[in-house]
Amino acid sequence: MSILGIEWMEGEGPKDIVQTVTSMIDQFMEGGSQVAIHIIYGLTKLARVVYILLIVLGMFLYFTQINRRTGKSLIIGGVIMAFAFEYVIPYLLSSL
Repeated sequence: MSILGIEWMEGEGPKDIVQTVTSMIDQFMEGGSQVAIHIIYGLTKLARVVYILLIVLGMFLYFTQINRRTGKSLIIGGVIMAFAFEYVIPYLLSSL
């Protein structure tokens, strides 16, 4: 009998049970790593939108002289965030 692509009730008993459980854990870990990769990819896309908005809003505040200090802070924060999400985080993930 095959359930979830794993053969059950065939083989030599406890040895096969251990192999079956190990196989199930391996499949779960592989699926979990794929989910983590998709979450990180989605967060990177979301962060890209956020830091672009920060920079644009900061430039608006700075150059219209509505609030130069806050505008400057938003620009600096957006640039730091852009650097982190475009260079630092991909470098760290590639080293795993």
